[in-house]
Amino acid sequence: MNPEIRTAQNWYRWLWLSPFLTIPTLALIGVSVYGTGYGLICSYGSRDCPYELVGLVSYVAAILGSALCHLVLLITATHRQSEFVRWHGRQALLLAGVRTAVPLAFVLFNFVSGGYGFLSLYPILGLIAVWLFGTSWGQQQAARGDCALMRWAGHGAGLPLPTATPEPTPAPALAPLASEKAEHRTTYHRGLSLQEQGQTDAAARLFRQLLVSDATPALKARAADQLKALGATAGVASAEVLVEIIRFGPDPEQRRSALAELERLGWVEAL
Repeated sequence: MNPEIRTAQNWYRWLWLSPFLTIPTLALIGVSVYGTGYGLICSYGSRDCPYELVGLVSYVAAILGSALCHLVLLITATHRQSEFVRWHGRQALLLAGVRTAVPLAFVLFNFVSGGYGFLSLYPILGLIAVWLFGTSWGQQQAARGDCALMRWAGHGAGLPLPTATPEPTPAPALAPLASEKAEHRTTYHRGLSLQEQGQTDAAARLFRQLLVSDATPALKARAADQLKALGATAGVASAEVLVEIIRFGPDPEQRRSALAELERLGWVEAL
């Protein structure tokens, strides 16, 4: 599965499990705030105490306090590596905000209308519906590589994301060495073997021999690549390569150029 999709999908698990934390937190805060609010608001006595106001304060404090448990979703809403994960974090926060708004709206409505506040059937059913359908909706969108909030905000041009991780494209196979001379093939494979054994100097010498031999350009290119991988100098500026060109190079003009380069570098004296 695409790692971005997996990360976004996994964060909705928190919305599935959060009621097991928010409900006890709501009850604890509600009881604590009710006692404190009663002491502050009804300090002059219980005869004329506005119990409805005390209940409203405790309900509102409990709802908002328990909603703070959802701030953990800020981790994914500020995800730096993936825009898709960030938007799903914001969408999950939006769903958490709806969970907070539903009971809060019922509390305020019932306070104004003189009802029974939060502990009634309708807000509980509303919360269950948001919990079941909202969380499932967001998680299924993430699984499809889609995000409604991302589209609504005008950032959904690349949606939906591919649901599977693309397999790496295999590197093209090197051309066979069947057309090379046996000695050049042997030299090249010996160099590879020494390279695998960690004998980099010996391997580099064999690859340099191929550079100044009559091997095909394809094999010389391979040898140059191996020298680069070893950190060796593959160009004509290497004194060792220049010496080997002078010793083994089949082209007289190339040998004269190599000798001139050695003189320029100060490795030999002009005759």
